[in-house]
Amino acid sequence: MWLRERYEYEKRYYGGAYNFGGNVDEMVTDFSHYVFSFHDQFVEVLAAGIWFESGDSMLGSRDPDSDHPLRGLAHIEPSERFEESGITCQVRRNPLSNHELESRAHLCSQTILEVAAELDGRVGRTDWSLTLRVRNGIGKTHLRNYFGNQVETFDSIPDLSVIRPTIDRWLGEVRERRRKMRKT
Repeated sequence: MWLRERYEYEKRYYGGAYNFGGNVDEMVTDFSHYVFSFHDQFVEVLAAGIWFESGDSMLGSRDPDSDHPLRGLAHIEPSERFEESGITCQVRRNPLSNHELESRAHLCSQTILEVAAELDGRVGRTDWSLTLRVRNGIGKTHLRNYFGNQVETFDSIPDLSVIRPTIDRWLGEVRERRRKMRKT
């Protein structure tokens, strides 16, 4: 009930502006209502996933573990590069096996790979990511843009060659914008 109420609120007041123009319906398709029961209290959470960590110090005062799924792959060296429209892109791949990624995806989305454009001699951010999430026993892989919006959805983990046409079109648009700004 709480999830439906929150969805109705987000849809009514944010609609097309939800999550940088994303799809507000993801709240009912991707989010769950979790209830955690402790000794004498409970915590309720609406979230797209959960992840458990433990540590010797308070978790809020340190960086997440290196394998935390929301950390991304920026800390991993690029495994390959490709060029399109005169722009070179770096590809970073999660080193975990597909089996391990699928197992972890039952709790929280797992980043399979990230693509980042090299512009003006540097890489500033992740432009595209491929993420896996298993909900109700069904795995879905999502190609997400810079803002985290789902651009394409797959029933299995696609090869880079399958998502390249979408990325290549975007690189053409980037090249055209840079040409108009007189950047190379």
